[in-house]
Amino acid sequence: MHIKNFLDGVKVYDAKVLLISEEVVLERFNACAQNVTALSLGTGYVIPSATPHLLLNAFKNLAAASFASGFSFK
Repeated sequence: MHIKNFLDGVKVYDAKVLLISEEVVLERFNACAQNVTALSLGTGYVIPSATPHLLLNAFKNLAAASFASGFSFK
């Protein structure tokens, strides 16, 4: 027997949804988390996942300003 579709309540689903593994769920979650972080960086609204990126960008800006002005760090 080969299952093509299945019924859950009043909705009909393709049998492919039965093949979803933990890796697929984690991959999709990570992709969505990256989109939320990118949206946060683009809008300037700070969320915890964007904090490392914001700190790195701030350091890059400070380093660029110090190189341009001749000031040096220890």
